[in-house]
Amino acid sequence: MADVLTREETAEILENVYKDNFEGTELAKKITNIPKLLDKFEGKYDKMVAALKRKYPDTKSSDNPLADYALSLIHISEPTRPY
Repeated sequence: MADVLTREETAEILENVYKDNFEGTELAKKITNIPKLLDKFEGKYDKMVAALKRKYPDTKSSDNPLADYALSLIHISEPTRPY
């Protein structure tokens, strides 16, 4: 399956999540680290964003409807884990 999210959309999502959850120097560090995260998760943006949404579930949606749609697809398609 091809990536649903582009690098730019993923960067926007990361920035929005960080702005909703961090302030001050901690926020600055997180935003500065975005390019490194994007490089690390190249080709796996959907998995990274799904994990980010699990970690920060109360984050507001982005201003990008395409990114919001892609996130809804990721949420639906997450595999279930047997217990």
